[in-house]
Amino acid sequence: MHDRRMHVVCLSCFNTNDPAIQKVQQWLKAWEKSSNGHHTSKFVQVGSGQELLEELSNQNDVDVLILAAHGHEDGNFQMADKGALAASDVVEALKRGGLPGNAVLFLFACNGAKSDKLRSLFPANGRGPQLVLGATRLALSDPMRDAIKSVVTARERGPMTVTDAKTIVDEEEAGLVVSVSPLKVSPSKTRFLCVLWGPEPNNRYPPG
Repeated sequence: MHDRRMHVVCLSCFNTNDPAIQKVQQWLKAWEKSSNGHHTSKFVQVGSGQELLEELSNQNDVDVLILAAHGHEDGNFQMADKGALAASDVVEALKRGGLPGNAVLFLFACNGAKSDKLRSLFPANGRGPQLVLGATRLALSDPMRDAIKSVVTARERGPMTVTDAKTIVDEEEAGLVVSVSPLKVSPSKTRFLCVLWGPEPNNRYPPG
């Protein structure tokens, strides 16, 4: 039984044949189907930075917004046409848009939540996002997809709290360490996910 209707949108800047985003797309279809029409999802293929900015400015009916792209070391995003889009441009597009106040933004990109520019999304003052989750470093696609599942599941129960988000960060890190320990991923330095909910350093988990 589903308590409330949900709408999830994925804006994908990956090439259509990229296995990483195909897995996310497949999961979204399965999630929508399992709800027997109660929940809806939309997958939008984005080719250029300008297309992405336009899409970001027009998301006014969404519970979880996923921005999916290859991420650069500096926290900027690579488009399908090989161009780059600055995190600051993403932030300004979201500020101009009408993202609902309880919406959660998930950055499905390596280094997606690394840019300090994201802090300027807060305070939101009547618009979304309520929370931003994303990777702080290079991240494998399967753990990131699993984190999306956890975010969507938590959002189904109602507006996400900071506690909900912190729990997801901790649980996904624990699963990552078990699954990829041969790759020498160290949880002692930084978790691969973080959550932001304000402009100050203490409004980030893990702190940083």
